[in-house]
Amino acid sequence: MSELQSLPFRQRRTLQLLHVVNLSVQSQGIKQWKGSLETASGQKLTDAKITDPIFIEKLETGYQITNDYLVTVSLGMPWAHDDWEGEPPCWKLIAGVIEFSKYANQQSDLIGQTDKEIERIGWDVDQGRKYLQQTFNKRSRQQLTLQELTQFLNYLKSIPDDSDNLPF
Repeated sequence: MSELQSLPFRQRRTLQLLHVVNLSVQSQGIKQWKGSLETASGQKLTDAKITDPIFIEKLETGYQITNDYLVTVSLGMPWAHDDWEGEPPCWKLIAGVIEFSKYANQQSDLIGQTDKEIERIGWDVDQGRKYLQQTFNKRSRQQLTLQELTQFLNYLKSIPDDSDNLPF
């Protein structure tokens, strides 16, 4: 009997929100991914199917793992087909992946710096969007990678206070 089965029904928790400090992923084909993780307390889960559609889409477009996430893990009761040999496994899925604070803090800091530079040069929202669209093919700073945000900030810093002659 598994630990989950040994608990009274009302004490069973089949969804767990975990702070993950080490996450690795492997492609299993188009839009098919598996992940292995380690929590801050040292718990490990290996080769769990990832079912979070937003995270899968990020992975499909080349997203780079940062290793600091909140992950929702779905735990199942032991189950196996009639012809299964050995102890029935508890099926596990990585149901949700949320990027944790390090990236978000860097992004927030860079956006704050670009706010100051945009104000300094006197741009309005339309000028900023036009530049982002033409340069990065994106409409919002929230859509930019950290590298693109840094590039945008450096561009803004290179603009003198007298910016009337800019194309944007």
